[in-house]
Amino acid sequence: MNFISTGAMKLAQIRENSNFFRSELQKMGFEVLGDNDSPVMPIMLYNPAKIPAFSRECLRQKVSMEVPCLI
Repeated sequence: MNFISTGAMKLAQIRENSNFFRSELQKMGFEVLGDNDSPVMPIMLYNPAKIPAFSRECLRQKVSMEVPCLI
């Protein structure tokens, strides 16, 4: 297997995983923004009190996330 097909396979797996994760979040009632097939998913949490718990759970599950700080 060459590097090009290995890279293409990895990208396809990232796309598949991202779409699965997005659909599962939507099933749980989260508002997920952004484009399908993208691993970058803005998730709207309208209750500020839930953000720390959501962040901790993502860390526990080894899911990378960034919490923007609005001033």
